[in-house]
Amino acid sequence: PFLRLLLWILLLVLGTVQGGEAQTTTLQRAVLEKRVAQIDFALLIPELFAISPDSQHLAYGVRAAQKQFVMLDGQAGKPYPAILVDMLQFSPDSQRLAYGVQDTRQSFVVLDGKALKPYEALGVGTLRFSPDSRRLAYAALRERRMFVVLDGAEQPPYDAIVAHSVTFSPDGQRLAYGATVGKQMFVVLNGQEMPRHDALVAGGLRFGPGGRRFA
Repeated sequence: PFLRLLLWILLLVLGTVQGGEAQTTTLQRAVLEKRVAQIDFALLIPELFAISPDSQHLAYGVRAAQKQFVMLDGQAGKPYPAILVDMLQFSPDSQRLAYGVQDTRQSFVVLDGKALKPYEALGVGTLRFSPDSRRLAYAALRERRMFVVLDGAEQPPYDAIVAHSVTFSPDGQRLAYGATVGKQMFVVLNGQEMPRHDALVAGGLRFGPGGRRFA
């Protein structure tokens, strides 16, 4: 009963995230229920849990033998000292998975099972796929400066990158995020700094439907 209750809660959350645009089918529900039933809750890391947008894939963190790793559809990934919370994410097309890892004195993103370039730390809550699932962006730290890494290319460094601010345009061609220098905050749009302010509204970065307008 507990597993079934958890499943329905997850499906409810999934439906909310999708905005009700698509209904979860009976087959999808059965597949997801099977995935959930395979979880060993004694080893589960509750903060690391993700369902793919199409409801066909399940990823979650597991703690065992003083290591942590991600389980994807019942298959265990490589173990690391720690998997970073708020950094486990499926791509919009449900075909890709990315997450952040802490390994001794360095951190890096694992994308489709492959480790990317290591940094001193990663910006928690900054990992984002583009709407077409082809591009990936996240914030990283080196020598006390933070910058966004876009498709492997490092963008200009700042004092900090605002968590949950990394945003792609609907067509995936433009990228915006919040940054700070001293006590001032501002938006960086396609590498260009916008006017500086004393604060930014969390989650307030938005592109218009065509991706041309930004607010």
